[in-house]
Amino acid sequence: MMDGAQPLGDVMEQIPAAYRGYILKFLEFLLAKSAAFRIGTPGADTDLQPVHESLLYLRSFVDDAAGAFRRFAAERILLAAGGYALHSALKTLACLGARRVGVLQTGEMWQPHELRTAFAELARWPDAGLDIVAAPDSTYTYVVQVADDAAAPFETLLAALPAARHLVAFAADGQLCALSGGDLGALPLRHGVAPLAPPDGLCAGATAAMICFDDLCGVRPLQQRRYLHFGLDGDVPMNSAGLYPLLPFDTGRAGAAGAIAVAARVEELASTPLSPLRAPVECTVEGSYLKLYTLDAYLPGQPGPVALVGAGMTRAQCLSGALLQLVAGQRHWFDHASADERAAVGAYLARLDAARRAVAPLRAVAPAFGSAQALSAREQYMVFCINATHGVPVQWADAALDAAAWPRCAVLRAGTALLYLPHAGTLGAAQREAGLLALYGTLWQGHHGGRDIVLADEPLQPGAPA
Repeated sequence: MMDGAQPLGDVMEQIPAAYRGYILKFLEFLLAKSAAFRIGTPGADTDLQPVHESLLYLRSFVDDAAGAFRRFAAERILLAAGGYALHSALKTLACLGARRVGVLQTGEMWQPHELRTAFAELARWPDAGLDIVAAPDSTYTYVVQVADDAAAPFETLLAALPAARHLVAFAADGQLCALSGGDLGALPLRHGVAPLAPPDGLCAGATAAMICFDDLCGVRPLQQRRYLHFGLDGDVPMNSAGLYPLLPFDTGRAGAAGAIAVAARVEELASTPLSPLRAPVECTVEGSYLKLYTLDAYLPGQPGPVALVGAGMTRAQCLSGALLQLVAGQRHWFDHASADERAAVGAYLARLDAARRAVAPLRAVAPAFGSAQALSAREQYMVFCINATHGVPVQWADAALDAAAWPRCAVLRAGTALLYLPHAGTLGAAQREAGLLALYGTLWQGHHGGRDIVLADEPLQPGAPA
């Protein structure tokens, strides 16, 4: 009965009412598995037969494939690219069914007749045409920029066509990154890289054109403050990540869509190509169980990265210490990170400011230093590592503070490095250990940029060390 000769509504009327519910559920199952497609009127998209491959692809993602394709075809697309990326992007747009494309070539690799020939060979429409332009005009509604590297002057076209939608695609850390032009300002410092090899350029151009098609057809729209990244060598599948620029703590947002708890996902954040953090580098002294990692962070307005250092018995403890150095030393945090984590960081900074005022008298008159108090085996090992690595013993002192929250303060000295540990009368083992780790990292860093006050309540809790 359901052979396509009759409308589905008429067929359903001929099925006994007791069975219609089962049939409808089965049809919905087929639709969900893309084994059947919902078409409003038979033959409604016969005029799109030249692009039936594109329609077949769209039917796997959207209900109205014909309507989605018509939205794509209605856009006036400007392609700004050069090299092999331009050639492959142009051919991909032609193959997908673009009717009219403008090309703004960066560089001089291709002659106009070569570009027109490449487009015409794969164009799906007799009236499809290619415009090669020297400067853009306001008739273009969608702009695709594909560049060898992130240092390309994307802002030029953004300013020239402010009413158009912009897709920016560039190579970073061996991956193609694509994002909405409006999010360019949220990127950390962008660096140039060597030009792409021909195979990578071909992959970059074709992928960027496909992202443009998906975005216009509603398959995978570019989300605000998020980006897509693809491995140009094919080893890295498509992934989506959020933009988390580092900002002065007072200017960031909290709890926005896509917010994450950074301390829990720092490894994931550092592994994405547009992260303001670079991948951690281990600098552990050979033969030592006390680990040390550096973590470069890109801060706004800085010409280069800021090196953060974290020490600990585990990698997670080291990264937590490095992030805490970002908070205490640089007073920066990640835009729209988790609201709970941001609140904890804010409370920590407030207590840190109070502690700095409280320990100010100790900075002017150093207390009398002596031997260490009773230490655990772990703490004794940390003291040994400090002495063995840097050739300086750790000395301790304890002095009174004029602060209600911290009546006492322990002071640690190793060489010229000083650390202050305000406490309520009894210095806990966790705070002593955190102080020794901070001292070790400060000495390794040359006494610059490290923490000089260690509080008991740390906002970023690392995983428990083994």
